[in-house]
Amino acid sequence: MSNNPSNPLDKLFGAIQNVNDASERVDQYVRKSLPLSEMDSFREKCKTLDRETLPWYLEYFEELEMYEHCAVVKETMEMA
Repeated sequence: MSNNPSNPLDKLFGAIQNVNDASERVDQYVRKSLPLSEMDSFREKCKTLDRETLPWYLEYFEELEMYEHCAVVKETMEMA
């Protein structure tokens, strides 16, 4: 199958690939920007998040295998 930029399906799949690429860059940034040494700051920030979004954060950090961060989010959810 050729890649024809005027074909709506090719545009759609190109957009999906761009989103996937951007998502991976965000994941890499998150991993790098939330070191364990900043866990106290992370804990305080979690306390300010809307409790309805906490399950989303929990799932996201599980996907990234950032289990220490998951524990903090779970702790925050229990306190909310």
